Amino acid sequence: MSKVGIDSPATVDVVAVHRDTRDWLLGIDQNRPWLDSDRDVHALRKKIQAYVSFAKDGQLVTQYPEAEGHGVVIRIHCETPPPRRIELLLDSVRTWLRAQGIGLEVRVRRRDRGVG
Repeated sequence: MSKVGIDSPATVDVVAVHRDTRDWLLGIDQNRPWLDSDRDVHALRKKIQAYVSFAKDGQLVTQYPEAEGHGVVIRIHCETPPPRRIELLLDSVRTWLRAQGIGLEVRVRRRDRGVG
C-alpha cells in the first residue's frame, strides 16, 4: 500500500471536482489517527505547502487543463478529529490560504457503529 496523507508530503493524494461548485478539490487522505506532536504539525505544514505549490505553480492546470479559472479547495479527510495542535495550525494557515485564493476544509470520516 502506498503512503498517503501527511506521511507522504510530496504526493497529492486525491484530485477531484466538487459536483456543485465546480471547485477543484485537492484531498489529503489522512488515513491514520493524528498524533498531537511536533512531527504531525510539521508534516501537515509541509503537505499543505506542497498542495499550494501544486495549485499555484501551474502543475494542477498542466495535468488538468479544465481546472483553469476554477477555485481550489484543500480538503483533509481524516480518521479522527484533529488534536488541538493541528487545529491551531489549521487556524493559522486558513488566512494564508485565503490570500492565495485557496479554501480549506476538514472532514472527519464517520464510522458505522453497528446495530445492537
